[in-house]
Amino acid sequence: MFNKSISAQSCTAHPSRKLILLIGFFSLLLSACSVTQEDGQPAAISNITPAHAEALADAVSSMKSGDFKNAQSLLLDLINKQPNIANAHVNLGIIFIKNKSFDEAENSLNRALQIEPKNIYALNQLGFLYRRQGNFPKAKASYEKAIDINSDYAYAHLNLGILYDLYLYDLENAIEQYKMYIELSKDDTKQIEKWIFELEKRRKKPLAQK
Repeated sequence: MFNKSISAQSCTAHPSRKLILLIGFFSLLLSACSVTQEDGQPAAISNITPAHAEALADAVSSMKSGDFKNAQSLLLDLINKQPNIANAHVNLGIIFIKNKSFDEAENSLNRALQIEPKNIYALNQLGFLYRRQGNFPKAKASYEKAIDINSDYAYAHLNLGILYDLYLYDLENAIEQYKMYIELSKDDTKQIEKWIFELEKRRKKPLAQK
C-alpha cells in the first residue's frame, strides 16, 4: 500500500496521481505493519511474543503520527530482540525509503523476503523503491510477483498501473490494472476512474492528433 514519488515532469502533468500515490503509500504502510496481513495470510511471525507485538504496534503508532525517528528506533530495537518478524523489516524499509536511504531500504525489504518469501507488502515496496530509482523492469517484476502471490492485492495493481501509465507509456495495460484496482479496492476510486477516462480518450485520439 504505497507510496511514492514520480518524476518532475509527471508531477506537473498528473498532480492528482502524486496525491493518490501518497495516500496509497500510507494505507499500505498500515497494512504492512499489521501482525496479520489484510489478505488473511498470516505473516511468518508465529514466535512473536505479546511484548514484541506491542512494540510493533507502538512503531506503527509512531509512523501514523509522523514520528519516523521514534518508529525507526523502536523497530531497530525490536529487530535486535527478534530478528525474524518480516513486517518489522518491511516497515523499517519504508522509513529508509522516506529518508532516501535506498541501499538500507533494499536490504531491509530483501531481509523481509528472506523471512517470508511471499510477503506481498515487501514486494510492493521493492517495486516502489525500484521505480523511484528508475529501474522500471525490476519495479514491474516486483509488482507482478506480488500479484502472482495474491491477485486480489489491490495496491500492487494500482502501482503497476501507474508504472504502465506514467513511465512505460502503455495505455492498454495501465487501463487494465486501474480497472483491477477499482474492482478490488475498498477505497474511494473516483480519482482512478477519472484517470481511466483520460487514458481512454488518449487511446481513441486519431494518430494525427497525438
